[in-house]
Formats: sequence, structure tokens, C-alpha cells
Amino acid sequence: MTLHPAADYIFVLIQGEASRPLMEEFQQSALWRNLPAVQAGQVFKVPSNYWMASGAIANTKKIDDVLQAIVK
Repeated sequence: MTLHPAADYIFVLIQGEASRPLMEEFQQSALWRNLPAVQAGQVFKVPSNYWMASGAIANTKKIDDVLQAIVK
């Protein structure tokens, strides 16, 4: 996982149940808790089914997800 410390938004994709405990552990870390996007409540979980895909339909759904998350 690559994180940019000054990111305004974080989109989290967890692929597979084996990854879930690792993400939960990471979310307890000081690094995670001190990220500006985390502190601002701007972390969004996204589904892996189309976020891991490419093509017009998948890309349109990704754009829709991002817009829904950031446009208030």
C-alpha cells in the first residue's frame, strides 16, 4: 500500500478476507491516525469488483464513486 501523507482523500480497496485483518491493524497505527485525510474523515471504502477492473463501465463507476465521495 502506498500512501501520500498530504492526500486530501483516501480510497481503500480491500481485496479478499485475508487482507481485512491487516487493514484493521494498520488503522490502529499512529501513521494511519495522523494522516490528514483520516483526521478529516475523508476515507472511503470502495468495492474491489470494478475498482480492480478496467474498461468504460468500470471506469465510469469509479468516477461516480469518487464524485459521490468528494462532492458535497
